[in-house]
Amino acid sequence: MFRQSPDKVPMRSGTSSDETPKDTVLKGSGHFYRFGPFRLYVTERELFREDEPVALTPKALDTLLALVRQQGHIVDKDELMRTLWPDTFVEEDSLVRQISHLRKVLGDRAEGGPYIETVPRRGYRFAIPVTDSWRKLEASTPTLSVRRT
Repeated sequence: MFRQSPDKVPMRSGTSSDETPKDTVLKGSGHFYRFGPFRLYVTERELFREDEPVALTPKALDTLLALVRQQGHIVDKDELMRTLWPDTFVEEDSLVRQISHLRKVLGDRAEGGPYIETVPRRGYRFAIPVTDSWRKLEASTPTLSVRRT
């Protein structure tokens, strides 16, 4: 039985030699951001420090994405809260906890200071340059899942 991850598309069937072989699965291209030693994969919703995965809650990941997408700019607290909790009333403390958690996980920049800066009475700013990148389409062999009984 073949197991497919979300970034893989269904196998192609083909008979001519110039097509992708039947047993090859194509991985979709993936959008990701690079900053410092981190890579934040948008489609897969994963954060890596170098080659190690970093555990984040879904809400922390949403918070990080909102800030990274606006890097260098102040993101208003109210705007962040509307983005993260649409149609829901939450206290500002919920946002403060997400930012605090992200600061602990990310640590400080190499040149010192946090990745996420507080702008008093306004909001937050992602303070390091971010590179917006795309992973190229690549072919791989399928992953087999074996059930043992």
